[in-house]
Amino acid sequence: MPLEDHYAGDEAFEKYSNCFNSFWGSFEHQEELLNMVDGDFLIAKPIAYHLGSNFREWMHSRPPVLEGSSPIECMETKQGRNRLKCCLHRMS
Repeated sequence: MPLEDHYAGDEAFEKYSNCFNSFWGSFEHQEELLNMVDGDFLIAKPIAYHLGSNFREWMHSRPPVLEGSSPIECMETKQGRNRLKCCLHRMS
């Protein structure tokens, strides 16, 4: 079963992402990260929190949990975004 099949839904992901609002406010690379995630604040905030200044490398890596895709590639489709969101949610 693909990871995105375990996605808890947009409402749950939004609640999760909003846990990082205070960290996001002091993240120095907001603009660059937002460009990488097509302006999606909900995806950007947990990436910033969990990866910090290593976000660039991670966005181009191919973590096994993403089943051969990079986070950048996941941003290209709704299915990929859900896979990425599920991955981020599991980082908690």
